[in-house]
Amino acid sequence: MGLDFFQRAVAYQQKHADGKTIKNAFQTNGTLLDDEWCAFFKQHDFLIGLSIDGPRHLHDKYRVDKKGKPTFDQVMRGMRLLKKHQVQFNNLVVVNRANQNHPLEVYNFLKEHGSGFMQFIPLVERIENGQGPLDFAEPPVLHRTGSGLSLPIIKTGASVTEWSVQPEPYGNFLIKIFDHWVRHDVGRGRIALQGRPAKTRRHRHRPGASGDCQSRRTAAWGRPFATALPDRAVHGPRERQLHRGVAPEAARCG
Repeated sequence: MGLDFFQRAVAYQQKHADGKTIKNAFQTNGTLLDDEWCAFFKQHDFLIGLSIDGPRHLHDKYRVDKKGKPTFDQVMRGMRLLKKHQVQFNNLVVVNRANQNHPLEVYNFLKEHGSGFMQFIPLVERIENGQGPLDFAEPPVLHRTGSGLSLPIIKTGASVTEWSVQPEPYGNFLIKIFDHWVRHDVGRGRIALQGRPAKTRRHRHRPGASGDCQSRRTAAWGRPFATALPDRAVHGPRERQLHRGVAPEAARCG
């Protein structure tokens, strides 16, 4: 779908809004952004999610194009175009095996070069033992406990891909970023820490490919994530809705 499609979509929105206010968000890896796209986003007040997994040596580990070539320079070019056109955007980081032990390096890089709002989601892909690396297992079945929590019933014989984030490093990643943010950057930036994986389409975020991300299960399974905002409070999902553009896009990530 090219720009023409989205121009028509916005035209339909305006035609049939009937007095309602419609806000649009767009998730992208930024590699194909140009001045025309960014002018369109600015004109229609789109909120953009830009996927980037840290500085070059971390981002390019898995974020390659269909020819296997690195994409860091293209993503940074897209980010500069968004800033040039004053488009609102946030940065979405997929925490994986390559960047899981570099939380503050990722955080400080995005604080210097990004939008000031960061989202972190885990990459966890389950495979059946004895199968190929892309033979993904079905997601675990959830059952509700007496306390109301929905917990996964884990089948034996399943493991995770070698590029999936590991449980303890993922927890440490979030803790270190939050501790640093709360000590040094409260009121100057926004972070979204997600406590369970996004449920998305099949992920091709693997060595030698690029595409959408998928998470099936993580040991960090828990309640919905909290969002720390510049007002110094930590908000749950209901309160977070009051803040425009701060809830992470969990359904899609580029």
